[in-house]
Amino acid sequence: MKKHLLGFLCLALLTSCNIEDKEMSWTNVLMTPMNVFFNEYTPFQIDENGNEKELPIYFAFDQAEIISYNYLHESYKTSLETKLNECKKEIVYLSMCFDRHTYFKKADGSLLHNVAYLNNHYGDEEFISLEKETYDLLKIAYDLTLKTEGKFNFCIGELSSLWDSYISQYKGRTIDITPSEEEINKALNNTPSIEEIKEIFTFDDINKSVKFSQIENKTISITFGGIAKGRVNDILSEIMDDEHSLFSLGQSSLTSYGDSYFDTWNISICNPLYPLRQKEDEFLHFAYQGKFSFSTSGDYQNYYLTSDGIRYHHIINPMTGYPTGVNVGNNLQNQSYHRSVSVFSNSNLDGASCDALSTALMMCSIEEGKTLSNLFNVKTIYMDDEDGIHCYVDSSLSDFVSIDEASEMKLSFF
Repeated sequence: MKKHLLGFLCLALLTSCNIEDKEMSWTNVLMTPMNVFFNEYTPFQIDENGNEKELPIYFAFDQAEIISYNYLHESYKTSLETKLNECKKEIVYLSMCFDRHTYFKKADGSLLHNVAYLNNHYGDEEFISLEKETYDLLKIAYDLTLKTEGKFNFCIGELSSLWDSYISQYKGRTIDITPSEEEINKALNNTPSIEEIKEIFTFDDINKSVKFSQIENKTISITFGGIAKGRVNDILSEIMDDEHSLFSLGQSSLTSYGDSYFDTWNISICNPLYPLRQKEDEFLHFAYQGKFSFSTSGDYQNYYLTSDGIRYHHIINPMTGYPTGVNVGNNLQNQSYHRSVSVFSNSNLDGASCDALSTALMMCSIEEGKTLSNLFNVKTIYMDDEDGIHCYVDSSLSDFVSIDEASEMKLSFF
């Protein structure tokens, strides 16, 4: 039989699994009342006068899905239900740990030491203790920022906030409004270089604490956008252990865990020209059996257009201050502009790395991207807008990809 994940498609990846004579347990967090897991925490913000403003509950990973296939004997069902409930609680907890906008007060009145808490202590010149999961992802993000030479940069918070204020307001519209050069330069100045990042952070692994030092004339803030979903998938796979499962956070980041004797997982990556599934045959199909991590970054969900056709989207180049594919002069950089980049790994099973790399590779030409791909031992799929969508696929994936005969997309291997 063939089952499909349902619900909103953040980056329009569809997944299914060919399983015969096996039952399926499927938890869609979107359909689960997650608020019950927040009952020990109170979310709030602090205004410019230092006053606390209590907030309604906001669930960051409200597109999370867990799908598990196996022989569901009664003894197995009890064990699986326990693991799924643990996953749901962990998703909520991680949502709070990785939040950079909201503080959370515990039942005893103490604060959850999340990203917002750490950003508030920028420049304090003292070690700040963090929740274990906040600290662990901070270290991962730091390492990936250095290895990608800043193409993925977790200290891009000021730039991200600037562009999000425009994209969220004008999403999907055509309007000739953009941040001013002064606004962009200010936010860009608050995005540290690699050398500055090395100076800013001092880590204490034993106590899970970090010193977030100040750089003169810079206001730096951390964001886990572009890596958090992949990290959550990694943690969920640890909880599910040996279950044959697939984890999806917003569907742009997928992780499969289980044994290869189960049948094939099928993933369909949409044509960026038809992100809302306007054409059912406009997908690049990817089929793989066994464990893997998979992440897609694209420009076709969170964006707005100007009348001259320039697309302002949420994947920001930390070097220019503009969305990928747009430079300071608002000219397209065709040699390094992709509509989407997908990253596949069946070796290290590291969803966080795949998530960050799909972002970083949006800023690289295919040739430049080979260096990063080889460094992390991952395989890539690029979709470029060249008189229609052209899919450039790593040749080692040729046995796993296909397009429908009726598709408008073109397919090449490199």
